[in-house]
Amino acid sequence: MSGEAARRRVHRWRDHFDAVAVGSGTALADDPHLGTRGVRGGRDARAVVFDRRGRLPLSAQVVRPGSVLVTAPETAADLYAARGMTVVRAEGLPAALTALGRLGLGTALLEGGPTLAGAFLEADLIDEVRFFVAPKLLGAGLTPLSAPLRPLAEALTLRDVRTERVGDDVLVQGFVHDVPRPLEQGGI
Repeated sequence: MSGEAARRRVHRWRDHFDAVAVGSGTALADDPHLGTRGVRGGRDARAVVFDRRGRLPLSAQVVRPGSVLVTAPETAADLYAARGMTVVRAEGLPAALTALGRLGLGTALLEGGPTLAGAFLEADLIDEVRFFVAPKLLGAGLTPLSAPLRPLAEALTLRDVRTERVGDDVLVQGFVHDVPRPLEQGGI
């Protein structure tokens, strides 16, 4: 678990993205609000939940006006719309991102767990990776990605990797592809 300084940094990131996205597993496990806190003059990125199986409880904090539910075309989602959520029915991540773009959500901070992160990575839909390494050893636990293991020769190598100490944690940032823009100094 990362420290307070890392959590403050994440809220500053949320302030710069159009959307903050999680999967239904993260929504079930953590019941996140996904709002921006502690940023002077900050704005809330729109909360987006990817839930193709209709598992999101109606009592979840993200079930509120302005949030977005991305679900499969056949999933019943009328109750979420009745609570003010925008419902996007899409088959597959590329179609979902196209639909989110039509809503004016051109950038997303993917805070989801290993299943959603792995799906985005496998679909080659991640531009930049940012993660914190906390000085804590837990043993067996959650993995950051749930994607098919690749042989070492096919491992994904991040480009333009930078590290920064943020409180007691270490932030690692890098690009998945060659991107013609530099990483922002000091991080947002």
